[in-house]
Amino acid sequence: DSVYAERPADRELLEALRAGTTCHVLAPRQSGKSSLRARTSARLAREGVICVAVSLADLAASAGSADAWYAALVDRVAADVPTWLPEAEAEKKAREGF
Repeated sequence: DSVYAERPADRELLEALRAGTTCHVLAPRQSGKSSLRARTSARLAREGVICVAVSLADLAASAGSADAWYAALVDRVAADVPTWLPEAEAEKKAREGF
């Protein structure tokens, strides 16, 4: 990350997310959106925040109906939630018979 040029958007996004604000990042192609998301997610994760990245383009391509789209969204979010969450760990142990 030594070549990454931090921008005001980095600080603004981080502060807004810490405050619980829903954020949307819209910008032209190749303008650093993915880097901004990755760096912000990493910083929040170090603070104990669970971050999930969802590609809406991937969801749109895989879903033929609204129900399928929402099911794919839930599956995608669930795939990123760490298994160390107490509820997930308890459910996993219950399934495995522990």
